[in-house]
This record gives sequence, C-alpha cells and structure tokens, in this order.
Amino acid sequence: MSAMQRVNAIHPDLLHRRDHCLATNFDLFAIQHASPRELLSTQTMLGYGDRWGVWEVPLTWLPPTFRTPAGHTVSIDTSTDLGCRMWTEVLRFMLLCSLVCGRKGRPDKATTVIYNGKSALRLLPLLSTNLTAQSSSWWGYLTDCQIISVLGRKGTDIATRLRGLHHRGFLSESPRKRTFDENSIERNRFGESAPENMVNDPDEYQPLPDEFVAQCGRRVLWFITNIGPTLLDCVDACLRVKAPPDRFYHSDRGGRTARNTEQLVIKARGQLISEWVWIDFQGTPIQELTFDLVMKRTISRNVFTKFSWPPRSWMEVIRLCKILQACHAWILLLASGPRVSTLLSYTSSSYTESFGVARVEAHLYKTQQAISGRLRDWPAPPRVAQALKQQIRLAALARTMSDPNSVQDDDRQIWLMLRSSRLSRLGDPLAGLNKDLDGLVHTFKLAHLLDGRRLHSHRFRKTLARIIALALTDAQLILMDCFGHDDPQMTLGYMTADKAIIGDALRMQRELVVLMARDAILSPDELGGPVASKVREAKASFLRVRRKSCLDPNDAFELAESLTADGRTWAIVMPGVICTLPMGITGPCGLRQGGRDPGHCQSGCGHQLLLARHKTECHDTVEFIVEQLQRAVDIDSITVTMWQGQLRNWLYRWDEVYQAWADHPMVIRFGDPAVLIGGATK
Repeated sequence: MSAMQRVNAIHPDLLHRRDHCLATNFDLFAIQHASPRELLSTQTMLGYGDRWGVWEVPLTWLPPTFRTPAGHTVSIDTSTDLGCRMWTEVLRFMLLCSLVCGRKGRPDKATTVIYNGKSALRLLPLLSTNLTAQSSSWWGYLTDCQIISVLGRKGTDIATRLRGLHHRGFLSESPRKRTFDENSIERNRFGESAPENMVNDPDEYQPLPDEFVAQCGRRVLWFITNIGPTLLDCVDACLRVKAPPDRFYHSDRGGRTARNTEQLVIKARGQLISEWVWIDFQGTPIQELTFDLVMKRTISRNVFTKFSWPPRSWMEVIRLCKILQACHAWILLLASGPRVSTLLSYTSSSYTESFGVARVEAHLYKTQQAISGRLRDWPAPPRVAQALKQQIRLAALARTMSDPNSVQDDDRQIWLMLRSSRLSRLGDPLAGLNKDLDGLVHTFKLAHLLDGRRLHSHRFRKTLARIIALALTDAQLILMDCFGHDDPQMTLGYMTADKAIIGDALRMQRELVVLMARDAILSPDELGGPVASKVREAKASFLRVRRKSCLDPNDAFELAESLTADGRTWAIVMPGVICTLPMGITGPCGLRQGGRDPGHCQSGCGHQLLLARHKTECHDTVEFIVEQLQRAVDIDSITVTMWQGQLRNWLYRWDEVYQAWADHPMVIRFGDPAVLIGGATK
C-alpha cells in the first residue's frame, strides 16, 4: 500500500475535500487575485471552518499535541481595515500551502499549514509599520534576513515556500533576497557600529548535562519503584471510600446536601491517608524520603514550600500522583527518545506482552505523510514496562476521580490532567508534558544542574542520541530504527547536536581502552597472541620495580595507561582481538596506506593480543568453517579455496583450538603444516 493509499484509508475526509476542490474547475492561479469572499468560500470547501479571521482544523485531522484551542486554530483580529488586509494575505498563503504541492511532491499537512500561518502572523508587525490597507504590495516588502531575524532558523523554510509559490506563478510577489555590496564603501564613517542581522537561534534542544541525568534519574527510578505502587494503592483505597449513611446526619432540609457529602468523603479519605502504611517494593515501611521534595501550597496568598513525609491529606496525595506521572514521562522519554506527539499517543492498550517479551505500540507523526501517523512498536525493558503499566493504572484512577461512573476504554489516552483549572478539568487529556517536566525539576531541587535552559521534552531525544553515539559502534543505524527516521542525515543531526561530542567520544574511547588493558593485566595467564608474553613481562617488571607481589587497583590502572599510552595506541579489531600497534608505526595490515587497517587484520601479526573470550569464539568459528569446507568438497565447489584460507586464518590462533581439531580429516588435508604452534600463539 502506498503512502497516499494509507492516507485515504485512514483520513478519507481530508483528501476527499482536497480532491473535490481541485476537481471543480478550480483555478489555483486565481487565488492570488481572489476576493475575501472567494477566499472564505475556498476555506469552507476545504473543511477549515467558515469564520472570517479564524482558520480552524478538525481535531480528528491532528495528532494529540495539536488538539488544544491554541493548537488547532489560527486567528487574528479583523475589526480594522489593516487587520482584514493582513488576514487576507495570510489566508491566501495558507490556502496555497493546502492545495499546491511543495518540495515533497504533496500539499502541506494540516499541522504544517498551521505552523506556516502562525509564522506569517509573526511577520505582520514588520509589515504593519510600512504598509496600509490600500498597499498594492505585501510580501515584497520583506527580505530573507528580516524573516530569519523574527522566525529564527525556521524562517528559511517560510521564505523558501513563499518564493517557490511566486516562481510557479501562484503568488504575485515574494520576499527579496539579501543584497551584497560589491564595491568597497566606508562603513564606520561616524564611529557607529555596523548594523547586523541577528539570528534568533537559542539552541533550546541540546542534550541534558550528564550530572543532571544521573541525579534526576536516580530520584525518578526510586520514586517509580518505591513510591509508585503504594501511592496507587492508597489512591485506589481512597476512591472506594463512601460517605456514612444518611441516618448519621440530618439537615434542616431533611437530607444531606452534595457539599456536605463531599466534605464527609474528604474527611474519611484524610483519616485513611493518616493511617496508611507506606511501604517500598521490598515491603519495608518508608520512614523518610532519600531526597527533599518541594511541593508548593498557597493559602490566603501565603506560600508554604516545606513538605514532610508522609502525606497527610488528599491534596498532597494528588500532588504526589502528579509527580509520579512526570517521573513516568521522564523515564519513557529517555528510554526510547519518542517525540512528545508519539508519547501522547500512548493508550491503555499500548503495552503488550507475549511469550515473555514486552513491547510498546505508538504512532509516529512528524516523518509520516499520513496525518494520523504510522503505528509501530518498540521493545520495553523492565523499567519501561513498570513505568508504563503504572501510568495506565494511574490514568484509570484519574478518570474515576473525575467521573466515578466512567467506563474504562483501552483506546483512551493515558496522560491526563491531575488538577482542575480555569481551562481544563481533572481527567482531561494533556496536550503537552513540558510544564510537568519543568515542575519535576523544581520539585527535586535540581534546577541548578541544568545549563540555564528549560527541560524540554525534545532534549531527551538529543540526550539519548548522544549516549548511544558515545557507547555503541553502529549508533546511527540503531538510532534510525529507534527514532523511525528514513534519512540518515536527520539522525546524524541528532548525534552531532552537542558540538563537543567528538571530544567526548575520543575521551570515552581512551577510557574504555584503559579499562580493557587493566582487565588484561589482571589475568595475563589467559591471554593469547604474540603480545601476551610482553604483557606478562611488563607486569612482572612492574612488580619487581615496586617490590610488590600483586597489583592493587591504582597500580593496575597505572600500568594500563603506560602500556596503552593513555588509551591512544590499543584498538579493538574484533571481539576479543586487540591491535597494539604503536603510534607512528605501519603494521602488515596497512603497508600501502600506513598506520593500521583493522579490516585487513590477519592471524600471526606480531601486534595482536587475544583475550580469553576469543578462544571460545575461535573454536566455534573453526567448527563452522570445517562444516562449510566439507560441504564444498562434497559438491566440488569453487569455494574450497576460500574456506581453506579461512581455516588457516582461524586454526592457529590458540594451541587448545588447534589441538582440538588437529585430527580432523579436513584439517589434515587443508591445514598448513608449515605453521609452528606455540611460538606466536598460546
């Protein structure tokens, strides 16, 4: 099924309106000269509302993050002539974005049109200073530099879209490109500084500092593991509390009022909470928290920030639930790096488990042509599974708080409001998690560990990319699969968001080499290869000079740094095989280009060091080679020579491996009798 067919299968109404508009002899080139009445008619035909000055997208066409009053509408005050003219040009631009194919070969998605419209509204203050309602020109008064100064790096996309519509004849004008002066002129004639066009690029989405991730992650995991289960049990018990029977309370009206009933329930819940036994995951009572919590409470304009464990009221329990929800979001964002739109698409049925393997299902939106995204799944480690299952249970309890008679549905969103406000009520779906994440930072008193920027949800995505890039070899392929990218360059942008990542990678590589050398030094009798004897001799010489019988931890690190030149010389060629070629020396693998070439590493090289675990891999590899060699001989295949070379490459690395296979007919026939065992290898 093609991408367009997927869109038709999921959202037929959107494409049907577009196709109907284009099929009714509609002239796209006439939009640039259309009257406000004609533009409003086209807007209504496309399904974006019928009110002048308001562009409203149906909620079913949008991902969860846009389903808010500010997220699915674009509006402006059209009570004045200038405001009406401004809306006319912005509406003209949004209609063209909805109907005319862009660089991707299709019209912009509804979310992109909203973004383009809001970006165009941000440019109106620049235009309103020089234009009037009767001005014949509009976009031509702007330059690329002015657009970028207002919109930042995204301004380039808006300018490119406007210029593309102009070049294809759909708009009568476009922003002007930057002009360059070819002649040398005097710039500082009166001592004033040269004007500069500043680009608004705050670098908001940078990886989180390592110290913050460590400190906040420790608190999040402890809160989820220890507080989460007993907190949800307490909430469940409180929701089952009922008011005493009517015979214990009488009013002048002859019955109990709703307010009195609510007060009795709150009082009963407070009594239950005061007697609740808070236990951790091991069943041990929690006497105190391992860290401080800052929970603000305002009474008559007085703010109380001190919180003492355990909670004593229903309101404090609800605030702990809000902290627990933010902790769940924290761990899920860092574990797989989803965009916030993907995280908000989690439902009660997103968690699945079959044959002991847990997985999470969600929707990808941004990189997909389908407006409702593409459904895919990720593996769920135990920590992720625990957080997701607790959040599903917390969402069910939150719905019960808002409506005791609510019916639980497996396809309902699990990230909900846990307090009531002027614009929302308890149990409403959340449209974003950034505010809760910022609150979590202040609750844990860790704002001083951040780099002065807010804890935006997209920073977890950059943090995960940095961690994987530093820790794993095939980082780009792993991140492409994790993030759902189709373009390697997009993944590379995440990996290099932190400009210091190259230095961090080199430092981590050196540290890993030193750790690897330390492990080899502590067990020298299990090493193989020509360098094994040199390592043993270096250890014996070190002990003799220091007059010691064994190495302590500091001595092992010191000797490892000495042998590896602080981690700069040794390199892992393959699992269990280390190249110890010194700097500035050319090995047999790189005679034509100099240095080392791990892709041409061969057995018998005088710079090889074999670790103990490589012995088992070598034995298994020889077994596989012998089987393939026997099969090639039986069918008289041309691959006999290839398998013979592989056998001679792997057979003589370890004495034990050779002795185990020395009597095999294939080894006797195709082995190399000229190779001496016991000299270069162990």
